[in-house]
Amino acid sequence: MIKLKLLSDATTALLARMLKDEFDVTEAEGFGSYAQELLEPKLPECDYTVLVLKDEPRIPVPVTVPIVRAPDEAKYWDEKSEALSGSPWSLEGLEFLVDEIRRALTPKKVLALDFDNTLWRGIVGEVGADNVRSNLPLQELALELKAQGVLLVGISKNNPEDVAGVWRRADMRLKAEDFVAVRVNWEAKSVNAEDLAEALNLGLESFVFADDRAIERERMKMAHPEMTVLDPGDLEAIRRAFACHLKPGAQDRTQDYRMQFKRYGEYLESLEIVSDLHLVRPDEYARVAELSQRANQFNLTTRRWSEGDVKELAERPGVDFQVLYTRDKYGDLGLVGYGVAEKGRISDLVLSCRAMGRRHEYELYAALGKLPLDFRATAKNVPAGRFVKEMQG
Repeated sequence: MIKLKLLSDATTALLARMLKDEFDVTEAEGFGSYAQELLEPKLPECDYTVLVLKDEPRIPVPVTVPIVRAPDEAKYWDEKSEALSGSPWSLEGLEFLVDEIRRALTPKKVLALDFDNTLWRGIVGEVGADNVRSNLPLQELALELKAQGVLLVGISKNNPEDVAGVWRRADMRLKAEDFVAVRVNWEAKSVNAEDLAEALNLGLESFVFADDRAIERERMKMAHPEMTVLDPGDLEAIRRAFACHLKPGAQDRTQDYRMQFKRYGEYLESLEIVSDLHLVRPDEYARVAELSQRANQFNLTTRRWSEGDVKELAERPGVDFQVLYTRDKYGDLGLVGYGVAEKGRISDLVLSCRAMGRRHEYELYAALGKLPLDFRATAKNVPAGRFVKEMQG
């Protein structure tokens, strides 16, 4: 279990109680002692330290310490609770903080950057490549993070030929080759983020997205609440999002991932992937139900099941219910997918995000007899939609 040191300028007893099932929580004694603990640590060393603030910090906070705050909205605060217990947050506020702490402690691997008015000032499609101005502080931070192993990707609503002209400018610190991948088109940015996550074989929870437009940030949050979404003007927040996860000696991985794209078949072969497909067993019902609740990107119909639902379906006559296990040279991924065929159609085909990009969907599809596929589009299951289109035209 991850060891978490919880510091705050308010009482954290209620918050710690909500976190104890997921983290081994150590609290600083006295809600005003966080500054002393940051300056002269006395508590046992933990995997992570998180600072939960009610007010502005009284001292500079190390960049390796995530700062979590509830929004300045009435629903997140409770004056009665603060008067009685010293905890100023409502139940909704505490739940918000728990989610923010989970998000902050999920390792971040990718910085996804908008272009217009983010990497440069101006809209290149309107003023031309010669008339935009480089946002050097953000570009320099991106290069700093890249050198420490963070992958850079670009997501821009633009014409590719307009953007190409910007990279040739001498004042651009970032160049096209600094990005492991870019998506420059007129698709929704949330869709492009899904596409990049699939291509990189990484979950969207490992992405940090920065865009100057508040409406684009809100759209991304709504489509992918698991992502960290930030204003590109807040360089400290961007640096802090990665800082507690970067390891000493980490190196630029851009070329490794570029080679992955160029020689993807060789890359998959190098993983030494071994799959096991079989009919679902009773001891697997709970895991299948859990996967049905969590999988969004590769999920044909997004049907959500309880363990009882899985049992009923698995025991129904005429149902072919296959589950997929996989492992590679790095370890065992466990049960990462399932498929259901009934009455001459495949009604469900589901993969965990960690198993995407490894062609397991083709294995499941073949095991179920390559039957016609049911599909119900959602805002998140674009990868599944592409697979259906590829298989059935």
